[in-house]
Amino acid sequence: MSVKVPAFHPGEILKDLYLEPLGISPIGLSKLLGVNRQRIERLVKGTNGMSPDTANRLAKAFSTTPQYWMNLQLAWDLQELDQDAEMQKALEEIEPIALEEAA
Repeated sequence: MSVKVPAFHPGEILKDLYLEPLGISPIGLSKLLGVNRQRIERLVKGTNGMSPDTANRLAKAFSTTPQYWMNLQLAWDLQELDQDAEMQKALEEIEPIALEEAA
């Protein structure tokens, strides 16, 4: 039995675990990172995802790793697909390939 742990959008993690506790606004962070303010504002709102460029900048700023930020995005994306009825229907139509047959 597998237990599904809910994923959180990386922007929510950024806001709740980093920006709010440190008293940094999205605009302030965008200045520190040297990026357009809309990039961070949209990430925090959950309307945009995490890019590798942003992940690298956040990793440097918060002494984390780019993988940390990209893993948050990946978990979120997979959860979104898992909840997509069209994707689930498409997956049901795929027949698994037996490894013995592939050799």
